[in-house]
Amino acid sequence: MAGLNWPAFLFCVHNTHMTQTLAVQETTEAPVELIVTGKKTPAEYFVPNGLDGAIAKVREMVDAHKPDISTEKGRKAIASIARKVASSKTYLDELGKNLVSEIKVQALVIDAERKRMRDALDALKEEARRPLTEYEEREKARVKGHEDALAQIEFLASHSSSTDPIEYLQANAQQVEAFSSRDWQEFAARYSDASESALRRIGGEIDLRLKKDAEVAELERLRAAELDRQREEREKRIAQEAAERATREVEERTRRAEAIAEQAKRDAEAAVERERQRVAAEEERARQAEERREANKRHCGKINREIVECFVKLGLPETVAKNVVVAMAKGEVPHVKVAY
Repeated sequence: MAGLNWPAFLFCVHNTHMTQTLAVQETTEAPVELIVTGKKTPAEYFVPNGLDGAIAKVREMVDAHKPDISTEKGRKAIASIARKVASSKTYLDELGKNLVSEIKVQALVIDAERKRMRDALDALKEEARRPLTEYEEREKARVKGHEDALAQIEFLASHSSSTDPIEYLQANAQQVEAFSSRDWQEFAARYSDASESALRRIGGEIDLRLKKDAEVAELERLRAAELDRQREEREKRIAQEAAERATREVEERTRRAEAIAEQAKRDAEAAVERERQRVAAEEERARQAEERREANKRHCGKINREIVECFVKLGLPETVAKNVVVAMAKGEVPHVKVAY
């Protein structure tokens, strides 16, 4: 900060009697401390641009040093300067941090006292205003009661329709009339208008409901009369159809009985004819079988005679030849079979 008479910054070996010091432990050097001397408190330095002087002092120290990296000693000197800058930063930052901690503690105390004050005065305010508050709440409840009652009257009117049962509509009208016993105070005029309007509307819906009920009753009467007429006609038609059906059934039974006598006669004649045909067929089958047997017999006799004649020509006596043929025909000669 321009024109600031900043206190001198001295770097020295640690002294336990000095105040406001910050030690930084190094591996090869003794602790280095940044000591601020002067009459100002830390709070006076931590203002906008208040630390410009300290930063300038550190800058002077860095600028005054001539770095030499060609020797071990020179390199250590560079590292030492860097540590001193870091120590300066840490020291100044701790000053500010401690100052902020003190301010935070003070702020907590102030905030706690402010809250205690607010709570106490809020309670006093409520205590002082309680009579008015209670009056306002009673007044608010009273007005709300009237408004709710008027809303209920409007609800009963708006929810009354000729489609509702007549008992429901009459109950709504009675509920509206029951509000007349209420002390309406300044709402008396509004109640009068609302109740008249509601009863007029509900009354109109009741009239419509009664008219509809009467129309429905008349329709029911006419429908019942028509049903009775239809029932009588149906019963007459059923009786007539039953009589006609009975006549037809008698005639049908008669026809069926006559048809059964004729069918029985035809069935008997057919049975006789079938038996005649069966006997004739049996006789024909027997005749044909006998003819086949005779023909086969003649055929086998012819072949047997031819075999006998062959054996005779071969020198066998006729009797022996016949016996051999008979044995062959009966299959009594092994390996020999007569082909007829």
